[in-house]
Amino acid sequence: MDKQMIKRIASIVVNVLVWAFVVLAILVTVLVFAAQGSEDGVPSIFGKSLITIETNSMEDTYQVGDLVFMTKLTDEEKYDLKEGDIITFRTSVDLNGDGKIGDINTHRIYEVIDGTLTVVTKGDNNPAPDNQGSNPYTVHHSDILGVCTETGRIRGLGSVINFLRSSLGFFLCIVLPLILFFLYELYNFISILTKERAKRAAVTAKETEEEIKRRAIEEYLRSQAEKAPAPEESPSAVSSDTNGETTKNENKNE
Repeated sequence: MDKQMIKRIASIVVNVLVWAFVVLAILVTVLVFAAQGSEDGVPSIFGKSLITIETNSMEDTYQVGDLVFMTKLTDEEKYDLKEGDIITFRTSVDLNGDGKIGDINTHRIYEVIDGTLTVVTKGDNNPAPDNQGSNPYTVHHSDILGVCTETGRIRGLGSVINFLRSSLGFFLCIVLPLILFFLYELYNFISILTKERAKRAAVTAKETEEEIKRRAIEEYLRSQAEKAPAPEESPSAVSSDTNGETTKNENKNE
C-alpha cells in the first residue's frame, strides 16, 4: 500500500469521526433545548421522552445507565393505567439528597388505590413498595409523566447522554471536537488554496520562460538578418548595363 492510499484512508477515517461528533453534538443540543422547552423538564423528540435510569431499583428490567423511551400521557390516559405498568413520575420526597423534592423516578405500578387518583409504585429490585420504608411516598395522577415499556430502552446510552449534558462532557465531547473540526477544515482549505496558488505560479513561470525564449529567438534572428551582406548583382545585369552604355556612346558619336 503506497503512501497516497494510506493518506486517503486516514483522511476518510478522520472525516467519519469528525462528522460522527457533529451528529452527536446536534443530538445533544436538540435534547438540551427540548428539555428547556418542556414544561416538565423532560426532553421529548417525536412524542418520545428520554429517561436515564440512575439506580438499580428496576433491575433486571432496566440497568443503571439505560436510556428508556417514555410516552407522555394525557390526564385522561392516566386513568387507564393498571397494576404492572411501568411509569415515570415525580416523587413527593427528596430521593437524591440534594434538598429538593420532585425527583424523577421510573417504577412499576404495584397497586391502584381506587377513588383516590393515587397509585403505589415499586421497583422490581426493591423488597418493598415505595409507600413503605424510611422514605415512603405514593404517586398522584398529577405527578405521573408517562408510561414506559420493558423493551423500549438502549443499554448504557443514558449515562453517555447525561455526561454529554454536563458542562465538562459538553466541552470535551462537543465543543472541543467542533473546534478541532473547524480547524481541520480550515487547514484543508488553506492547503488546497496554497496548492492552487503554487500550481498557477508554476504555470505562469512556465509561460514567462517560454515568452523569454521566444523573444530571445526573435532577437537572434533579427540580429542575424541585420548582419547578412546585401545580395550582389548578376553578371547578365552588368553586361546589359554595359551594352546599353556602349550603344548610347555610339549613337552620340554619330
